[in-house]
Amino acid sequence: DGEEIENVQIASKFSCMIIEFMNQRFENIIDDDKKVTHSQISNDIKDLSEKPAFQKKFADKLKNQRLNLAYLDIGAKPVIQSGGRYDLAPICESDAHLLSSDIIICKASARYKDYNANIIRTFMIDADKDQQTKYKILYESFGVLIESMVEGTKLGDVYEKVKKEILSKDSTLEECIPRTFGNGIGLEYTNDITNICAGNETVIKAGMTFNLILSLSGLKKQEFVYALQVADTMVVKK
Repeated sequence: DGEEIENVQIASKFSCMIIEFMNQRFENIIDDDKKVTHSQISNDIKDLSEKPAFQKKFADKLKNQRLNLAYLDIGAKPVIQSGGRYDLAPICESDAHLLSSDIIICKASARYKDYNANIIRTFMIDADKDQQTKYKILYESFGVLIESMVEGTKLGDVYEKVKKEILSKDSTLEECIPRTFGNGIGLEYTNDITNICAGNETVIKAGMTFNLILSLSGLKKQEFVYALQVADTMVVKK
C-alpha cells in the first residue's frame, strides 16, 4: 500500500545519502594517498550514518513531516570493494585489503520501519577506453532493465530482453552476465519468487518493489580481473 511504498522510498533515499558519503570518503583517501582498508571505510561510514547529526541532515534534506528517525537504520554494513576482489552477491562484507585506485564498487542498504532498500555504484579511477565502453554497456542496459519493469510483464521476459540488449552491444560478454538481475524487496531483503531470471513466469504488478542489480564479472585488463555493478530500488508504477 501507499505507506509501505513510502517506507521503501525513505530507505532508498537514505541509502543514496550513504553512498554519497562513501564516495567522498574514498576520494579523500586516494587524493591523500592514505592506506586504509575496505573494512575500515565500511566501519567509518556505518558509525557516521548512526550519528544523530547525520540522520538529522537526512531529515532536513528529505523534508517529510511523517519521517520518524527512530525507525531508520542502515540494515547491513556498507560494502566497499576494489583491487580485483569483488563479491557481487546482494549480501556480502568488506574485506581487510587496502583500498586501491582502480575499479571501486560501493554498496549501501538501509531500512525504514523494517522495509529494505539497496543501492550499488561502480566508480572507475583512470579507466581505459575498453573499461569505459564496458561500463557504458552496463549503464545503458540498466536503463533498459528499469524501463522493462512494467505491469503485466513476466520477469523471465525482462531477463531475456536485458540479456539480449547486452549481447547486442558485445557478444563476448555472455559469460560475464549474471543469472539474475535482482529480485523483489520489502520486509524481506531478497525474495526468490520474484527473481528476475530466465524462465520466471511471475507477472509484474503495480506497487511491487524491486532491488534491480545488474553486473558484469570476469572482465579483464591485462592481468587485472574486475567487475562492474549497479543497483537501485524501484517501485513499479501503473
